[in-house]
Amino acid sequence: MKMLNLAQLKANDAANCGIALAPQKSVKGTDFFKYISNPDKFSGGGIVRTAHPAIVEATAYFHKVSENKYCPFVKYILQENGFSLGVFLDGHKSVSYESMKKVINLLADQLEFSDKNFLNAKTNLTTIVAVFPNAKGNREFCAMMRDTRAELRTQMIVQHNMTIGSMGPYAEFGGQARPGNEYQFEAEIPLIMARYLDRADKIFMDNDVVKEAFVRMRG
Repeated sequence: MKMLNLAQLKANDAANCGIALAPQKSVKGTDFFKYISNPDKFSGGGIVRTAHPAIVEATAYFHKVSENKYCPFVKYILQENGFSLGVFLDGHKSVSYESMKKVINLLADQLEFSDKNFLNAKTNLTTIVAVFPNAKGNREFCAMMRDTRAELRTQMIVQHNMTIGSMGPYAEFGGQARPGNEYQFEAEIPLIMARYLDRADKIFMDNDVVKEAFVRMRG
């Protein structure tokens, strides 16, 4: 699948007013960028500021979740520059269940490739995000993305000690942590995220297989 690369990102340069990203060491053949959400905690170089619509919409969702307290982790991920984004440019017609599975497995590979010492040894909230700007208006794509995520969720927990989430248009009401009439998973653009499990994820372990794996890995 085609990914947004550094040259394309620079083509949407927005000088001092854009979203700050930094190129990240990535799995061979891919391009992931660290979102610099807290410049005070970033000591690296190579920052690019971009107004690329996919980046603007994806990062806006992170801040919406943080402000509305939908997820207990997002505030801290933003504070620690913990989001890394890969923008997949394929249109919805060229993405199948099999290619979506490959994207999710690629997120796991990139997460394992990234620095595992985020925050501290017991709390690694580094989050790898796949962004799909050319499928944002397609209901069928968003349903396929949610179904693929649901199919692979147990495997990701048991085999990789990771959790995955999907967000986008046509999201359902509520969430497991905060049920109710709020579109907690509604984003302007389809997203899939992967991160390592945290002890606080215990609330989301909803069957015996993942509960057993969680206890084994997180205690």
